[in-house]
Amino acid sequence: MLNTTYSYTLTASGGAGPYTYALANPLPAGLTLSGSAISGAPNGPAGKYGFGVTVTDSLSHSYTANLALDVTGTSEPRRDFRSSAW
Repeated sequence: MLNTTYSYTLTASGGAGPYTYALANPLPAGLTLSGSAISGAPNGPAGKYGFGVTVTDSLSHSYTANLALDVTGTSEPRRDFRSSAW
């Protein structure tokens, strides 16, 4: 929901840990990625936002997941994580 604190922890499996996470394109305004955690308070405008996160394991194998977050004005953002496993 707009201007409401949001937090979600990304997880990776397969490969060799530890993993690093990096944005492949921007999150909605007001949200940040720190380690594997997406957090903040989306501050608009409402809408569906696509973004990518690249996960890299300790052997330098990478995978980019294309994700989406639906930021609304009336309820918690819906997570739409459509990606395949490692």
